[in-house]
Amino acid sequence: MFHRGSPDHRPLSELEILRRRVKELEAAAQKHQDVETLQRSLHECQEKLKSTFDASPDAIIITDLDGDITECNKAMVSILGLNTKEAVIGRHFSTLVVPSDRPHARQKFLEVIQNGTSREVEVSLDVAGNRQIPVLTAGSLIFDSKGVPASVIICAKDISQRKALEEENIRLATAIEQADEMVLVADHQGAICYANPAFEKVTGYTRNEVLGKNLCFLESADHNQDSCKAMWTLLQDGKTWKGHFTTQKKDGSVYVEEATISPVRGRDGRISHLVAVKRDVSEIINLETQLRQSQKMEAIGTLAWIFTQVIELRKPPLISG
Repeated sequence: MFHRGSPDHRPLSELEILRRRVKELEAAAQKHQDVETLQRSLHECQEKLKSTFDASPDAIIITDLDGDITECNKAMVSILGLNTKEAVIGRHFSTLVVPSDRPHARQKFLEVIQNGTSREVEVSLDVAGNRQIPVLTAGSLIFDSKGVPASVIICAKDISQRKALEEENIRLATAIEQADEMVLVADHQGAICYANPAFEKVTGYTRNEVLGKNLCFLESADHNQDSCKAMWTLLQDGKTWKGHFTTQKKDGSVYVEEATISPVRGRDGRISHLVAVKRDVSEIINLETQLRQSQKMEAIGTLAWIFTQVIELRKPPLISG
């Protein structure tokens, strides 16, 4: 909680600069005769400070040294699901946080009082409607014109979308790790950077053994090179390739795999990775071969029976007596 100068809390730094400027002008007003000019500058700076404070997309509160809120911006009112600043001002800052996070929040507040700042901390705000919103908070002391600590400014950045994305990534990673299909991820040049457990189980290679190797390194020597080139051409054009590989396991045995390889584009629109989903279809192909052979044999048997019937029909009839 409360880290001065964090890249994620630029409004906090700007507010500190403006507040220092206000204090400087207040001090200067006492030392110079041109009070009117200085007061005008002071008023302009105060208005800019107020405007920056209220326009910040991050939720901000100012508390006294006991933690009671003396000011807040519109973003704080909005994120809490409230209608007015009056619903926030006067409360202790810890009441904005869900009960389970309050002890940690109070501890970090004390660090600010003692050290002037503290590290960032993630907490959840207790929002109207029995909801919770995860935020990353930072803050620091505010000093008066004499350099004496006067208040604390706390900035809270909504990280709901980031948390949702992290949770989605975890679910996706778990699904891939537990999938029965083999999954490989390679960079745009085909160098493998990930292999799931199913790949290890089928091929006998560990993940570390294949990292950095080409996506097609397991292909048997008799694989059609022309079809391989056609596959890479299709992928480089941003299209998905589907087909079969004759692949060699670590123990030297060969199997047939059905593969779907898709290009993945980065934010710049360029292909950044390739994702291959594969499965061993050797048994299926063997069964299909056996079925075709069985059907062939059945067809031959049928033809043989028909042939014998034709021969029988062509025989001259037996003449009795």
